[in-house]
Amino acid sequence: MSKKRVLIAHPRVSATGGGNGLAAWVLEALRESCDLSLATLQPVDYEAVNRSFGTSLQPGDFTVHPPPPHYQAFLRCFPTQGALLEVCLNMRLAQTLDRRYHYDLLLGTQNEADFHRRGIHYVHHPWVYLPRPKDEMRWFHYIPGALSAYRLFCQRISRGTNKGLRRNLSLANSHFIAGRIRQVHNVDSVILYPPVPGVFPEIPWEQRVPGFVAVGRIHSCKRWDMA
Repeated sequence: MSKKRVLIAHPRVSATGGGNGLAAWVLEALRESCDLSLATLQPVDYEAVNRSFGTSLQPGDFTVHPPPPHYQAFLRCFPTQGALLEVCLNMRLAQTLDRRYHYDLLLGTQNEADFHRRGIHYVHHPWVYLPRPKDEMRWFHYIPGALSAYRLFCQRISRGTNKGLRRNLSLANSHFIAGRIRQVHNVDSVILYPPVPGVFPEIPWEQRVPGFVAVGRIHSCKRWDMA
């Protein structure tokens, strides 16, 4: 039986960030059972990704489809990094690749994606959800009309629609995010917690310490003061 041809869409599979860790483990999980391809905006540093996330990815495990040169030139024209712009450019790349290669399955691992047909997307936070957390706001977001114009521009770049985003099977990283997806798209999601790799010893309950460990970036959006 031939392997299913699967395209993973993720803007940057780099060595930091929970979303990038999820993408790395999706590639790890599917590389043997599927004929796997990756639509991404930058080359994969396999050594750094493996060291950071505990994966064992190697060149040749999947086909990497980089963007056309004008994508990167376009991104360099922006005065600041735009996560939404990257997501939308990567969405456009995935659509183009699917028209060319006709994959069996399209899977986006960086929030919603309109592939122009039904696929699967894994949502860490719906990008169409408003208002965004204040921690994500910068000075230029407060210029009257700038944020709405930027979001409209990104949506035009993506060639996507809200109806197209709702077409997919949605995977949510928590019940909280599933609620946000329901608020903005009126669709239910499958809860699929992010991977936590490692070997954990079995400790009897009476011997366990009543505490917790929090791991993540040092950033105000992580609400470390509350933790």
